[in-house]
Amino acid sequence: MTSDFFQKAIDPKQYDDDRIDWTSEATVDSPFRKFVLEYIRDILSEVTGKRVIDIGAGTGWLVKVLVELEAGSITAVEPSEKGAKFMREQHPSVIVQCATVDTMEHEGFFDIGFMLYVANHLEDLTKSFESLAGVIKQGGIFVITVPDFEYVKKNRLGEAKVESMGDDMFVAAIPREFGTSYDIYRTTETYIKAAEQAGFELVEQTPMVPTEGLMNGYPRFREFKDQSISQMLIFKKL
Repeated sequence: MTSDFFQKAIDPKQYDDDRIDWTSEATVDSPFRKFVLEYIRDILSEVTGKRVIDIGAGTGWLVKVLVELEAGSITAVEPSEKGAKFMREQHPSVIVQCATVDTMEHEGFFDIGFMLYVANHLEDLTKSFESLAGVIKQGGIFVITVPDFEYVKKNRLGEAKVESMGDDMFVAAIPREFGTSYDIYRTTETYIKAAEQAGFELVEQTPMVPTEGLMNGYPRFREFKDQSISQMLIFKKL
């Protein structure tokens, strides 16, 4: 039987909750978004003229970047009705689906895909990565970022409520700037295994350590200056 925390973590509508205001993290200008952009910069340099999909696009901070970089076509998949509505208003040229990775529809295949801090809300990694494999073309690239399992376990749980689901997985309710969110934390190896089973090959794994910009914006991260707080995984569709 799954826990109450787990059910909340996989709820695709959790960010429609009026008690959560994540607008501070929904712009490119936020310190955390700039931190992520620094790590995905090389991949972003390749999006011009390409078919790109952003799964779990939120309110479209990455979509804005993709539009500015003149991606050939952009599809944004976001289960939050608030997020999908906002993106449609801000970016009329973008195809926006109010859906999840498991319910999205598509025509053709994408050259490059992004799923940033979304995999920590997936119920069944095997099923979801198989769905991803169905939208990325052969030889295409898919990028995910996830919280670092060991970092969260060692440094974030003092302020959280936690339910363990084994040695390599737990669910936590962690207070954040925009409100309390429920997330599933898995080891990096778990994500890699699920992706490989679905037909992806890992081509890069990058520990995401705090940048100067992130530490200036959020001084608490200076304590973890040389420690990975997230992981970036880049896969190629075989």
